[in-house]
Amino acid sequence: MLACCCAGDTGAVEYEVDFEPKKDVENHTAQVIEEPARPVEVKEEPPALKEEEPPIAEPPISKVKVPFEFDVILVRTPDVKKLGVNTVAHPDPPAISITAVLDGLLDEWNKKETENRVEVGDRIIAVNDEKSTVERMYDAMALATTVRLRISRPVKE
Repeated sequence: MLACCCAGDTGAVEYEVDFEPKKDVENHTAQVIEEPARPVEVKEEPPALKEEEPPIAEPPISKVKVPFEFDVILVRTPDVKKLGVNTVAHPDPPAISITAVLDGLLDEWNKKETENRVEVGDRIIAVNDEKSTVERMYDAMALATTVRLRISRPVKE
């Protein structure tokens, strides 16, 4: 019996072929008598099911909203020492929301700046690289002559 070698391939049909040797007694030679091939049904076992974790649904990169961030550098002078801002603290994660821009250094910044103006709703996320706690950020604003604010503007839908 002979079997086709590609029987395991998808869509393959296996044929079984019987060969019967017939001996010629006088010449002592063997003769092969070939019977017609007949199809044999190939039963493939379904692949073992693997328990897979469901895919993590992540938004496409084009739909990820990243807040706009920029730096504001304010320098206190003998004439103008106030930053001129009302705020609300958010302890976790540490941030300071701007609720109003008043007369002071921040208002002067906004008058000179064309692109990165500070707006109500912006958040201060670092003051002079201090971002560990809101209390330390307020201390850095109160004590430093030069104040660098890292501003984060929430994405508007």
